[in-house]
Amino acid sequence: MTALPLHLGAGLPGGAPPARLPGLRQELDVVEGPRARSGAPTWTLHDPVRNTYFRLGWVEFEILARWDAVTAEELADRVRAETRLDVEAGDVEALARALHGNHLVSAAAPGAWRLYAAERARRRAGPWSWLLHHYLFFKLPLLRPDAALTRLAPLARPLFTRTFAGIVLLAFCLGLYLAGRQWDVLAGRVAAMASPESLSWLMAAIVLAKCVHELGHAVVAKHLGIRVPNAGVAFVVFWPRLYTETTDAWRLTDRRQLLAIDAAGIAAELVLAVAALLLWSLMPDGPVRDAALMIATVSWASTLAVNLNPFMRFDGYYLLADAVGMPNLQPRAFAAAVQGLRRALFGMEDPAAEPLPGRVRAWMTAYAWAVWLYRLVLFTTIALVVYHFFIKLVGIGLFLVEIGWFVVRPVMRELRTWWRLRRRARLTRPGLLALAALGAGLAAIALPWHGRVDAPAVLRAGAFLRVFPAAPGRIAMLHVAEGARVAEGDPLVTLEAPEVDDQIAIAQARIAETQREIALSATEQASADRLGALTETLAASRRELALQQDLKARLVIRAGMAGEIRQLADHLTPGRWLSESDGIGLIVAPETWILQAYVAESDVAALREGAAARFHAAQADVPTLDAVVEEVERSDRHTLPDAVLAEPLGGPLPTRQKDGRYEPLTALYRVRLRAETPPDRWRRTIRGEVAIATEPRSLARRWWRAATAVLIRESGF
Repeated sequence: MTALPLHLGAGLPGGAPPARLPGLRQELDVVEGPRARSGAPTWTLHDPVRNTYFRLGWVEFEILARWDAVTAEELADRVRAETRLDVEAGDVEALARALHGNHLVSAAAPGAWRLYAAERARRRAGPWSWLLHHYLFFKLPLLRPDAALTRLAPLARPLFTRTFAGIVLLAFCLGLYLAGRQWDVLAGRVAAMASPESLSWLMAAIVLAKCVHELGHAVVAKHLGIRVPNAGVAFVVFWPRLYTETTDAWRLTDRRQLLAIDAAGIAAELVLAVAALLLWSLMPDGPVRDAALMIATVSWASTLAVNLNPFMRFDGYYLLADAVGMPNLQPRAFAAAVQGLRRALFGMEDPAAEPLPGRVRAWMTAYAWAVWLYRLVLFTTIALVVYHFFIKLVGIGLFLVEIGWFVVRPVMRELRTWWRLRRRARLTRPGLLALAALGAGLAAIALPWHGRVDAPAVLRAGAFLRVFPAAPGRIAMLHVAEGARVAEGDPLVTLEAPEVDDQIAIAQARIAETQREIALSATEQASADRLGALTETLAASRRELALQQDLKARLVIRAGMAGEIRQLADHLTPGRWLSESDGIGLIVAPETWILQAYVAESDVAALREGAAARFHAAQADVPTLDAVVEEVERSDRHTLPDAVLAEPLGGPLPTRQKDGRYEPLTALYRVRLRAETPPDRWRRTIRGEVAIATEPRSLARRWWRAATAVLIRESGF
């Protein structure tokens, strides 16, 4: 529904009106409109050819009622003579320009044919312009429901009675009671709603809910006597949404009736949700029951979140516009905000601006800025979605179209207007502050003041060894302390095991006894078999002695590598028993710390080997470390070796997991650095950020490199 305000200053800027008043098009229709906020009467001018409505105030209506006058002076004289309005010829000329600008004058009027010819040429779009406009938004009418709605209107009358409202309220209470008795089942089904088996039914439920939504608008409009010429599907960046044409609602003079049409879709979905909740409580398990649960839970909540949003042209916008009595609210709010901005910055006053009370202008301006901010976020999000879901090269083009059309184009249009009106501008204090802020911002972007690259990094030990006992034993002596330097083979802890000493003594006694028996057998000339058995016994005893002595030697825990003792266990006190699983501590080679950073594609070209850097650990107890860049890889990483930096593990880098590995979502280049001073406290991995010194670069240069890198990468060059 669209109604444009047609006031005395709403015409084409500049230009002289015709000497004689132009004739109006014969098919135009004027009907009584709703009361304005001030209580003044309004009228609605209908253009049936374009199905467009224009809101007229008292002055405009009285002028149009006497449009058969020959000249503006004559018409102004008649209005002053026949009404209490003080109308001048300039007011009539301003309205004439407005009629010309909105194509409401007859083609036979002087100069009208040129205006219509220019408009036709402007609307005659080339193939690229046509594709651009229809890619962003187009409608596909599917139904002409007016005749069917007229026949069904008597059947729909019970829906507007208190009895039906009572039935809906009773059904809601009953459905809520029955659902509460099986709340656990309901919550479990909502969580499992997106299963592949139920997906088709869920999609059908969404389509049904949206059809009921649009049917609600159509039924209420027809109940109020409004024609519903068509209904169908509108596509916003190829995203479908149903629509119902109820533009004729601007014929209504009662604001409550307008609000009823605006809210009818939401009300219809809420009634459907009540019915679905009751049916879910009574139906057996299955996909149809899941679809009913979808309507009863998700569908109505989503429709409230979307349709009550006043920043997009959904039901919430029309509810707000009709509630405050401001038809065509957004364009009028935008005009008020733009005019306020021009006035604040350059002291420009537009005589064609719509006259509004101060408080109304203030909230409309605030609303306009809120809409612009919301649209900036929304359109940027849509552009990113289009970029990621289309073919690479096509996605880049569509991204640029989205940003250019919705963000850059309005800004450039306003800048061109400022340039055109520059002769009327004068500097104001807010304007000076804005220019100063703009200059500072441009300087911050263009000047090469930023000489540092910040990148996520990880510091980890390149060589370390965990120390464990080779065999269980009791601590006899501790040879080292925390932080001590040791060489390979140095004793760390000496253990004692009484059973090992006992086994050594037993083996030694057996060897001595066996040797005596062999010597005695030699003097007594014993048999060869006897000597052979004693020889085997002696060898076995010697093997057992060697085994026990080796085990005793292993009770002395020695350093397996040169380094420093770190994380020495607290329980290493003499007399304490240790098992093979009790850790002694770590031996760390402090000179083998590895520091690796991952730099974005836009920053890698600025890095040089030998550049100074500083590592800032995420842990507060790790001091800042000085480092030097040793190597900069010139090809991006397809996997992330240091998984601790991956976002799913708490790191800062966005990644996706594939085949047990983490793949970065953006191009990353690994940079190897050497830590000049290792940390005092050892940790296997320390996550943080490294700041690498570079030549000063401007932000504009960095952004340009990032943009070109994306274009080259995504286009496959």
